Amino acid sequence: MPVGVLANFHFYQLIADKTGSDIHADKLDIYAGVSVGSGVAIINPAFSNPAILALAYGGPHAGIRYYFTDKIAVNGEFGYGKTFANAGIVFKL
Repeated sequence: MPVGVLANFHFYQLIADKTGSDIHADKLDIYAGVSVGSGVAIINPAFSNPAILALAYGGPHAGIRYYFTDKIAVNGEFGYGKTFANAGIVFKL
């Protein structure tokens, strides 16, 4: 059960704002960031005696998000830290 923080820099939106060009930054979001955290890891008891270990992670990641509508998007992140690859669906409230 990891607990941590992450910070992202959404540079694609910044490029769109500074250049004034239409690069569809309202639909496409490209970002880079870093995450750090800690928590508890539980080793699977099916293969050995159950063990609870301390967990620490940290590292950079890059991500992309594409909005199909104003409220629904797909998301993908790659990097090192909390996970090597992460994908999902995003819903804006």
